[in-house]
Amino acid sequence: MPAQLPPGVGYTYCVDLSADGVDDVHFNQPVYLYLENFLNFPVGGIVPVGWYDKNRVAWIPADNGKIVQVVSIENNLAMIDVDGSGQAADAQAMAELGMSDEERERVASLYGAGQSLWRVPIKHFSPYDLNLPYGAPPGADFPSQPEAENFENMENSCKEFGSIIEVQNQIAGEKVDITGTPFSLHYSI
Repeated sequence: MPAQLPPGVGYTYCVDLSADGVDDVHFNQPVYLYLENFLNFPVGGIVPVGWYDKNRVAWIPADNGKIVQVVSIENNLAMIDVDGSGQAADAQAMAELGMSDEERERVASLYGAGQSLWRVPIKHFSPYDLNLPYGAPPGADFPSQPEAENFENMENSCKEFGSIIEVQNQIAGEKVDITGTPFSLHYSI
């Protein structure tokens, strides 16, 4: 990773696209990066994209990609599901995505029916980060856990000088005297 990700963004996939000996490569139209859907995200979903600007030392949002799937190969062209319906998209949907017959022919030469892919527009060479949301999948339940026990005497919970560990409360802390004062700093996490 060229830099830490912004808060709330989970690590998913990062790639540094570059050309040897050239610092700045921009395309006159998007070039599409394809990546096999190794995390099995649903077809039709978006792929949030950002690129790292080394001059501004910041992640910059970019156009989202899309998760697509090869439904079949017909006449050397990949028939592509773009919405998760399991059906090949019509000509209008393909045009809205900017997917040409040449691109579909190349996809057909590389992937077979059933392959799910992330299709991401790239406008220049830079480090790119494709970050899908992280967390529990839709419909997930909280784990089944026993209720916490009711401890009656929490004041006597295994405290020692300096470090404070309250096992029952799942708290770790420390008491530090402030030199030259009658005070001390108490903190816990």
